[in-house]
Amino acid sequence: MSIILKLNFHLSVWLSIAGGILAFNYPDIIVQDPEGLFGPLRNNLLFAALILSLNQLLLWFARYSRGNSAEALLVGLLFLLVGGGLEYYGRVNGIPVNHWCSMFTFYVGASHVAYFSVRSSETNA
Repeated sequence: MSIILKLNFHLSVWLSIAGGILAFNYPDIIVQDPEGLFGPLRNNLLFAALILSLNQLLLWFARYSRGNSAEALLVGLLFLLVGGGLEYYGRVNGIPVNHWCSMFTFYVGASHVAYFSVRSSETNA
C-alpha cells in the first residue's frame, strides 16, 4: 500500500505541474470566458495555478535534496484549501468555475497528505 501511495504522490506532483502550465496557457480549463467578462478575476485564478505549479517544482526538489516529507504536508494542505477556495471565489465573484478543477486540487492535496502520513509512519517505525 505504501508503494501505491508513493507512486500516487509522484503522479499527482507531475499532474499538478502540467495542469498549472496547461491552465495558464489554456485558461478555459478553469473558467470559460468567451465574452471577456471575467478578465481580471480569471487572471487571478490563472496566476494562482501557475504559482501552485512552481511550488510543486520546489517541493519536488526539496523532497529529494533533503529527504524530508514535511513539505508534502504543507503543500497538500494548501491544495486542499485551494480546492475549497476555488469554489468560494467563483461563487462570491459570480464566475462559473470548472468543478473538475476543484476536484483535481482536492485529489492533489489528499495525495500529498497521504504521502506525508506514509512517510512519517515509516520514519517513526
